[in-house]
Amino acid sequence: MIFELEIVKYAPPGNGMGYYEEKAVFVPCTAVGDKVRVRASKVKKNYIIATLLDVLTPSPDRIEPACPHYELCGGCSLLHLEMDKQLEVKQSVFQEILEKQGIATTVQIIPAPEQWHYRHRAQFSCKDGMLGFSQRSSHHITMVPECKILAPGIMKAMDRLPTPRGKNQDYLLLESSVNHQVAATVITGKRVKTLPGFPGTIVENYGYGETELKSQDFAQSNPAVTTLIVEKMLEVCINAKAVTELFCGSGTFSIPLAKKVERLYGYEMSKDAVKKAESNAERNQLENCKFVRGNLDKISFEQAVDTIVCDPPRTGLGTELVQKISDSQAT
Repeated sequence: MIFELEIVKYAPPGNGMGYYEEKAVFVPCTAVGDKVRVRASKVKKNYIIATLLDVLTPSPDRIEPACPHYELCGGCSLLHLEMDKQLEVKQSVFQEILEKQGIATTVQIIPAPEQWHYRHRAQFSCKDGMLGFSQRSSHHITMVPECKILAPGIMKAMDRLPTPRGKNQDYLLLESSVNHQVAATVITGKRVKTLPGFPGTIVENYGYGETELKSQDFAQSNPAVTTLIVEKMLEVCINAKAVTELFCGSGTFSIPLAKKVERLYGYEMSKDAVKKAESNAERNQLENCKFVRGNLDKISFEQAVDTIVCDPPRTGLGTELVQKISDSQAT
């Protein structure tokens, strides 16, 4: 089904939204004020997800995307807008999400220091000899000879990734902002191993001590933003003495926290991440840390602390864990 509509607002994660026959229509790569021709890719009872075919009348906010792969590649969502407008859209969309949940607060968006070549973490897919990113709303692969947001080291490393035919696999790459070394892991089915010719780990430093990270470990994709997050966290925790950190991972936040407090308890579900957090504490000569592995919804964690720090996965916090935090002595 092909039809025309006008984009009247933005919806998560930044798609344009309009209406067709009283149904909400969500269209990636569109701006408020665009009049567009689209093809429906998914039709539901109350909404339609559509693909942009043509911009009939462009919005005053629309610009030419800097990336030639933008409309196909699913890696970016708002390159058709100037940076100031991108930030405005993110703020309004997030504000609306909070309001729908009954959370009354004002969101302040802090922009990343750099607009381009900031991403130090990436996942590439290889299917039938083609290497690149998944296409937008598709499992097909888009080859990306040049990416505007990837760090230079990852783009160079991409040329060294094998592209075997007849074998589908993924590559996880992580670049250090310290020395620009790139670690790489290859995933074939359920098999995970370090890619030959690459190290399995890199050393990162967000300004508060070195941490060693595996390429498959969770790490924020933008090291400069991670530093800003750590600075804000330490500002909020300035009077903390005993801290429980939930979902501590390999210790990205644990290390700077432990240097400022008397005692830190870190909890994490991954056995490998806990081992790495312990070794990162040793690397920084910290003896006031204790790291525990376990399902955070099931285990008892240290509640006799004054502060709890939590950086949960995308699925958020379980009901049981929220209750445990509420029952703790932390203020």
